[in-house]
Amino acid sequence: MARPKDPKNRNRRTTAILEAAATLFATKGLQDTTMQDICKAAGISPGGLYRYFSGKDAIIQALALHERDSVDDLTRMIETGSSLRETLDGLVADLVAYQTNPIISRLSIEFGIHAHNTREGFEELQASERNLAAAMVHAIQKDQAASRLPTDLCPDSVVYSLLALFDGMITQAAFAERAVPPALTETVRRMLHIYLAPPSKGPRND
Repeated sequence: MARPKDPKNRNRRTTAILEAAATLFATKGLQDTTMQDICKAAGISPGGLYRYFSGKDAIIQALALHERDSVDDLTRMIETGSSLRETLDGLVADLVAYQTNPIISRLSIEFGIHAHNTREGFEELQASERNLAAAMVHAIQKDQAASRLPTDLCPDSVVYSLLALFDGMITQAAFAERAVPPALTETVRRMLHIYLAPPSKGPRND
């Protein structure tokens, strides 16, 4: 009788392959990384690798779907949070750490170039990113309706600026030849507080 396959072992192996591939894609580039490179880095034979993924495109797609899931998780947290400022304040440390991770930042750049050149394989991730932006806009509108944000604030402009802020960290981490400033998280937190400051109280008429 054949020994049943352990799903936990399969999951561990899949994770090891994806982590090895992500590091190679980030350091060598998507085009220059071969399946043989991934086999060597993951410690698996070519035959073993093809039992998990049909080819490099399948690995790229799996990594893109993993990123999509992360974006979807963030969207859900924003949708269910009490306010956008409070939600982002609680996530800022994790967001900064993620966006400034050298491997993740370089992989994001590679994915962006690949998506632009091929126009396929990243539709779900791009849709999730649009959903995230829409959720942030809606959260700002809710905060304005509840008098937590000024009504003259343009939600689309604020969301555009916030996303540009975090996306800019990816470029800095990928290409800047300097370490991430230790105080970056606190600086970003202060910037968020400025962007999402509550309405100022008018002068009192005593």
